[in-house]
Amino acid sequence: MGEEHRDTRQHDRDRIAHRREDNDCSVYIGKRPTMNYVMAAMVILNKNEDCTIKARGRAISHAVDVAEILINKFYPSAFYKDIKISTEHLQNDDHKVSNVSSMEIVLGPRKPQEPEQN
Repeated sequence: MGEEHRDTRQHDRDRIAHRREDNDCSVYIGKRPTMNYVMAAMVILNKNEDCTIKARGRAISHAVDVAEILINKFYPSAFYKDIKISTEHLQNDDHKVSNVSSMEIVLGPRKPQEPEQN
């Protein structure tokens, strides 16, 4: 195993440990397999905490897939608490500004109890 690969794995562990210290209940969607994000969200929801699924650009559809798989197959008691959409203005190396869509899906661990009607 190359020294470069070992450094990358150590960096990943450090980053994950840093997130645990911040008590961050967010899952950032990227290019990894969908089930990785579903399982990460389940871990947060199993702690009885709200989970925020965050994505930008082309990853937004992937974030919606993660939320739907989670609610429909693996964690049916979860519910959509909030959905936020926005545009972020990012500046590239050439100092050119690009508009990138972003989305946050907040999931709650249990469906709220509806009051009984008499």
